[in-house]
Amino acid sequence: MRLNAAGLTRVSAGTVEDLGLPGLPERTFRIFERGGDIVFTGDRPRSVLAGALYYLHHLDRGTPETLPLKRTSPYRERLVLEDFPFHCYQPTGFDFDPVLYAENLVALGYTAMECNRFSRRELVGEYFEGYQFTNPSPARFVWTRWHEGVWDRDVIGANAAELRACIEIAESFDLEPSFTAFLPRPYPESFFRMHPHLRGSYFRHEHLIRGGHEGFHRIDTDHEEGMEFYRTVYDGLLEENAGLRHFFFWHADLGTGFWKDGEGPSGRSEADRIIEFHEMLEGLFLRHNIPAQVWVNPWAMKEESLPAMNARLPTRVGYAVKDNTDAAHFFGTTPSRLPDLTIISPTIGGLFHKVEKLAAEKNRRVCLCQYQDFSEDLDPVLGVPHPMLSFRKFRALSEAAPDCSSTNWGVISPEKNRCTVNQDVIREMVWRAEEVLCIEELVPRLIPGGDAFRQQIATAWRKADIALQIWPQYWGLRLQDGGLRYRWLVKPLLLGDGIAHGEREYYLARQGYRIDSATPFKDFLDLENCQAREIAGWYAEMVELLGGAIAGIERAKRGATAGEAAWAERQLPPLRWCRRFFLTYRHLLAFHSLPASGGMTPEHETILCAEIANTREILVALATAERDSLVIARRGAWSQCFGPDIADDFDAKLKLLERSLTVAK
Repeated sequence: MRLNAAGLTRVSAGTVEDLGLPGLPERTFRIFERGGDIVFTGDRPRSVLAGALYYLHHLDRGTPETLPLKRTSPYRERLVLEDFPFHCYQPTGFDFDPVLYAENLVALGYTAMECNRFSRRELVGEYFEGYQFTNPSPARFVWTRWHEGVWDRDVIGANAAELRACIEIAESFDLEPSFTAFLPRPYPESFFRMHPHLRGSYFRHEHLIRGGHEGFHRIDTDHEEGMEFYRTVYDGLLEENAGLRHFFFWHADLGTGFWKDGEGPSGRSEADRIIEFHEMLEGLFLRHNIPAQVWVNPWAMKEESLPAMNARLPTRVGYAVKDNTDAAHFFGTTPSRLPDLTIISPTIGGLFHKVEKLAAEKNRRVCLCQYQDFSEDLDPVLGVPHPMLSFRKFRALSEAAPDCSSTNWGVISPEKNRCTVNQDVIREMVWRAEEVLCIEELVPRLIPGGDAFRQQIATAWRKADIALQIWPQYWGLRLQDGGLRYRWLVKPLLLGDGIAHGEREYYLARQGYRIDSATPFKDFLDLENCQAREIAGWYAEMVELLGGAIAGIERAKRGATAGEAAWAERQLPPLRWCRRFFLTYRHLLAFHSLPASGGMTPEHETILCAEIANTREILVALATAERDSLVIARRGAWSQCFGPDIADDFDAKLKLLERSLTVAK
């Protein structure tokens, strides 16, 4: 139908087997003309669809492919793991069509789709509601006898239906369904009131302690019934969803964790407990005859325990490793090691190489995890164009040549994300990987129009690229962390305690931690004043570079055709949001690095005036279509997402900023 709508009325499509054609290598599509027809074929249904979508993409751009055309993806498996936007944001009302989403994954060369998505029946819970809301737990898709009196059966049923629907959609697009689980995770106190004998290890993050929050317990897997709970959950999950083919486990994040070495009733090692869990799971896979691949992310796990685990884990268990972890880096002039995935660096860190060597001893599979499009760094801004960063990620992937690769944090469906520049890089690097040496070779395939227009856009991209490369991205300076979890984007710049506590509630209530701080960079990031001042300077450079990128795209639009101008316009809102939010970070770091003991100084006032102007600009933009370039919860507030009253938050911030300035004068 899509081909017909594009004016291609004489077409035939099907696998080589369907059409009686010679065989093709795996992951290959072929397009050719025969007797006046255009024939779309491939080694399997997914390849046929990918070829048709590739052809249509370039036809829509006005640069149709010359036929015959044959393309093979060099990537045996391209997964989407920990797809936060697709499943975690669903209950908030930030939604995108799973059918269009699956189609886009095929177009970009992915081979799997993560499916553990909550339904709209799930309440928008607080961030620390047992950490259940973040990355949906398997226990929220299966009803067991332990659920009675703790959870709503209708909601669990609705979640299970959503999971089944996503699996069916994935399978209809010839994508392998996958499931991410953080386990064993903290459970709400209501669970342990019903089952006190299952109260296991305790989790209380340092920010929870400082915010006066109680901690959470995990289920005791040393207790026979604790393991039986997980066995029953996964038995039910596999019984109802036999199509699941990838299971991705985190055992050391978001409050998850087994008893530590020597702790708990049995006093065993943490490694022994992890092995026990996966041996139990292996038995279920065998009983249900499910040929699934299991991936364990070793992030934040004790490295010294990995050899013992590697020796004894079931054969089907491989490792999914974040690319940057333990990579040497500089934040400004401060040496550091990257602790997590970033979009700012393509460097493959030490952890991947250690795990790869370890895995080879037992012939285990290794999946390299990267950000390539959307990322935790830049969330909540949709579609920030960083084609050079995405390109570098692929070059690093090609050099590492792992058995499998994944994109974490996912790719946003084009129906929600109007700027798809990064996804266009993914498309070309998958289907033309062996032909591309540098980004310049891709420019004609990424940017429509004539050479002059393309060069103006490429120049603007380079400015944005440099801005993101120099980002001093300490742990909390990702927008997802500082901006949303810590609420820095709506936190006013205040000296002392002149503002009543009730007036702070609008930004504290959804922070989760409920920590207010006069030195946030110290309390959340452990940075000294001199480092904060230096970082503020780097943010000033980033803001200037992004301003240059924005101005460059605006200039290119003025001399462009209507089609070129519309294409360029889609890149401006995300770049403008980044500039505004990075400017807030610049002001926050600069303001709070000044001495507070002497009260408000002229330098404080200058920063206040600048942030007042920036906040006013944000409020104006929120009243325009630029609002659609942000992830905004529409069913209620949540501490990892802007709420539907986002404009009210910024308005409250503006009033406090203006009052602070008035008092100072």
